[in-house]
Amino acid sequence: MGLRLPNQINAVNTQVGRNFNLVLGLIVLIAVAVGLPQIITAWQGRKLREQTEKYEELKQELEMLKQ
Repeated sequence: MGLRLPNQINAVNTQVGRNFNLVLGLIVLIAVAVGLPQIITAWQGRKLREQTEKYEELKQELEMLKQ
């Protein structure tokens, strides 16, 4: 019966380690699932701003050429 307790402790330690890795993996998965769309949206917004600025510059240049 003396050897049974260390084996149980090792089994619990293994389960805790696996559960920790599982929780850590889920946290990473959630972070990627939430963060990736935000990164894509920010990139698209920046590109849209650049295109809008270029459009405004060309519009002003066209108005100057019309005069």
